[in-house]
Amino acid sequence: MARLLSPFQMKKQVCVDLEKSRKKVFVYDIAVSRVPNPTTIVTSSSKNSIQTFDRNTLAPLSELEGHRDTITGIATGNTDSNLVWSCSEDQSVLLWDLRTNKPALSYKMTRTDLVPASCAVNCIDGAIAVGTNLATTKKHKDALLTIWDVRKTEPLTVFQEAHSDDITQVKFHPTNPKACASCATDGLVNFYDLGLVPATGDPEDEAIISTVNSDTSMSRIGYFGPNGEYLYGLTHHEEYNCWHATPREDENENECVVHFADLREAIAKQGVTVNYFVQNHYDAASQRLYLVGGTHDGQLLIFHVNQGSVSFAAALSGGHSATVRDVHWLPDNNGIISGGEDGMLTLWSREEIVGTNEDNMDM
Repeated sequence: MARLLSPFQMKKQVCVDLEKSRKKVFVYDIAVSRVPNPTTIVTSSSKNSIQTFDRNTLAPLSELEGHRDTITGIATGNTDSNLVWSCSEDQSVLLWDLRTNKPALSYKMTRTDLVPASCAVNCIDGAIAVGTNLATTKKHKDALLTIWDVRKTEPLTVFQEAHSDDITQVKFHPTNPKACASCATDGLVNFYDLGLVPATGDPEDEAIISTVNSDTSMSRIGYFGPNGEYLYGLTHHEEYNCWHATPREDENENECVVHFADLREAIAKQGVTVNYFVQNHYDAASQRLYLVGGTHDGQLLIFHVNQGSVSFAAALSGGHSATVRDVHWLPDNNGIISGGEDGMLTLWSREEIVGTNEDNMDM
């Protein structure tokens, strides 16, 4: 029997608008530290603040106020659960300490016309990467990927020619602190080796080890696989691809191992309607890749992605009444956190995964 997901049940729910303001509050992003048994859920919302909640009860813990405009990205520490990074359309990039609930460091952007759009921190909490929207001024028309040593405010290196449009997401490899990838609305997916950044000169020629052109605007990317050897990519038009994270030998090309020209259409053939896709999750125990989608009335749908096929795995119903913006699978693999445009943060739980690990993501 193929390994299947046992049903998820809504366990807890909380409204992130604790003051019950008249203006509708959205949940934008959710982050949870990769340390064993994390106790805190971190969220960003349309209130331009970061809120933390208890991982088991969703009881509010704190609210971090320091940004003056939309928060475009958050990242939690992978080795220290007290650390949170954030970036915002107010052009700031901040490191927060949850022990004080205050910014511990503010990183300097190289120009005043740059608006951060995404951030990520590497697996050892040693480097932070921030991608920006496209700057369109008289002097510049570019989007930058900036890397900092987390302990220093001045950039370690800046990629000025990696992308020609908004950088929508940056991701570090789960175990290699020097490997990262970025995607943008220019359709490109770049793979970097930060260990190859030269001491002087432009880093693009040395540190960008390969590039994939999807020919359409990219939305999300992420590493997966037993050793993080693959990268998935989702476009704004619901095209879905998976590539090898390293290029073929003697070639500057990453082999595509999964391709769906229109993922919604492929799922509709199974009699299932999905309006959008939110997030991916790789289950290391079963070596399966899951994709979470949703409907505009708040239902969440989980699909198993395999080579040449995508199949329905589970539904999460009753937790939201509007579009879900982000979903985070908890490290223990038996819980999911979701947040959406209804202002609700929902904790889902299940008892176990049943079956065998046949039909895994064998590339």
